[in-house]
Amino acid sequence: MRSSIFRLGSLAKTASLSLFLAGCSSAKFAIVNTPLLFSDVNVTRGIMFNKQHDLALDVYRPPADALKTGATVKTVVFFHGGGWENGNRSQYAYVGARLAQSGYVAVVPDTRRYPEVLFPAFMHDAADAVAWVQANIGDYQGDPKDIVLMGHSSGAHIAALLLADKSYLSAANASMAPLKGLIGLAGPYDFEPKDETYKKIFSTTTDYYEMKVTNYIDGSEPPMLLAYGLQDELVGEHNLRRLVGALEAEGVPYRTALYDDLNHTDLAAAFAWPYAGDSKVLADVLNFLKATPDS
Repeated sequence: MRSSIFRLGSLAKTASLSLFLAGCSSAKFAIVNTPLLFSDVNVTRGIMFNKQHDLALDVYRPPADALKTGATVKTVVFFHGGGWENGNRSQYAYVGARLAQSGYVAVVPDTRRYPEVLFPAFMHDAADAVAWVQANIGDYQGDPKDIVLMGHSSGAHIAALLLADKSYLSAANASMAPLKGLIGLAGPYDFEPKDETYKKIFSTTTDYYEMKVTNYIDGSEPPMLLAYGLQDELVGEHNLRRLVGALEAEGVPYRTALYDDLNHTDLAAAFAWPYAGDSKVLADVLNFLKATPDS
């Protein structure tokens, strides 16, 4: 079903945390993730999914008393942001933990980054992570047939491109069938790099064609939730609008969630422990996960 969700009003708490995280230093992420030390969420860290490139992922499971023996629940694979050159899975433990606390099995993988690699190397890494999830997440009470991809910023681009350009999943021997949805938070789905670093990252493409999610939408994609803060000064709103246009043209179900008060970083900060309780972003994500069909 095509629909739009508009959120109005003040989200001052989330915005204040966004300012705190804006520097993206390891110390700041450590503070945000400190409450996880006292959480009853089950975490398995450092699971190797690509030995060739020394890439690992972390799995977050709901508290033991929330899962029935032998039961499986929807799995969410979260790709973190950082402009394809910064960030790591450990910094976003708070996202995995929040999703697990909400009743889902969450997987947060690493991928290689610039300058170690250029596009599309990190796309192949992401596809390998999804292949691992499909083959192994049942061992962690995640449902291998009910998987939603999620990402923030460059991570949203990676997640969306995996679903649009199926060649990456195919090369990793991963299937589209278990992938039931996409949650994209402030994703740069359709842009031409102006910054010199981004030009280098995507210098392997032909006129930047292969990097644009919109060029590959063919109607076979699962439902999408596209969230965007209208105060975003890093990723332009045209990215969302162009993707919506492509989805409309091919009949792909989607929802948009627009937030008047929020900027680029706010959409990731909304999952942090101090403020997630009254986060409309989190509420919209959880409502989408509940509504996403599992078959």
